[in-house]
Amino acid sequence: MGTTLIDAQVDQLTESLLSSYHTSCPETLPRDSPGEQPWWGADLERKRGKVRKALNRAMNTCTDEAWDAYYAAKSSYKKCIRFRRTTGWRNYCGSIESCQQANRVRKVLAQQNTPEIATLRKPDNTLTSSPEEARRILVETHFPDCVFAQVTDHSEENQTTSEDDWLYACRMIALEKLQWAIHSFHPSKAPGADGVLHYYSGVGRRWRHV
Repeated sequence: MGTTLIDAQVDQLTESLLSSYHTSCPETLPRDSPGEQPWWGADLERKRGKVRKALNRAMNTCTDEAWDAYYAAKSSYKKCIRFRRTTGWRNYCGSIESCQQANRVRKVLAQQNTPEIATLRKPDNTLTSSPEEARRILVETHFPDCVFAQVTDHSEENQTTSEDDWLYACRMIALEKLQWAIHSFHPSKAPGADGVLHYYSGVGRRWRHV
């Protein structure tokens, strides 16, 4: 089989595929929904043309009357744009309220008392008696290696600092170490999350305040 015959068959196959595609998926233009109007309309197009003509006339003639006419046309054009934007946004919000998906979401969000899962069958063929027990069964079923941690209220623990802790703090936090740490900062360093402020004298870079 020669290359000429192969090329002819490839072209025929390509033409058949394209013809089938165009027949199955004809080109169409999207149509607007009933009552829906685009934000930009012919009236805004005409007003923009008037503004451009007024600007060209004012720049060519340089008269006060021409500039006043340009400013008036520009003000009217901007006012019409603001009105069309507000109206378009209001119509868009109103159209959302009529959508089935939006109504479904609104109903879900409006539910205040969401029902909780309270009855599940446990491995021993009994039923749970509370939402807490049902949630625990769900966690144990889907995450069998999960370990439930006991939350400790640290506010009830004894917070008294021992003498050994104070001695250790005095050894670790000395005045010389603080001075070295403060002097290692740049003079223009802003206070960080710890709230530390740094002040330096202009000559001796003497540490004044922390």
